[in-house]
Amino acid sequence: GGDPFVGAITPAGGNLGTVVEITGAGFGSDAGVVRVRFRFEQEGEVFEPEVPVLEATDSSLRVALPLLPPARSS
Repeated sequence: GGDPFVGAITPAGGNLGTVVEITGAGFGSDAGVVRVRFRFEQEGEVFEPEVPVLEATDSSLRVALPLLPPARSS
């Protein structure tokens, strides 16, 4: 298989903790193996937290948006 392809994320926005569906192709169907990261910027810092995969099929994933950015190391 080729690289995974993301066609859509619904809903397009949401609060932290919202469950979203990612549709596309090539994801793999084992929720224990599939890895999803969201990239976002906060106060000039970039975070890429891995998010929990709740359900997985090769063409659809259900994931929860990250609850909090990682704790800062001082």
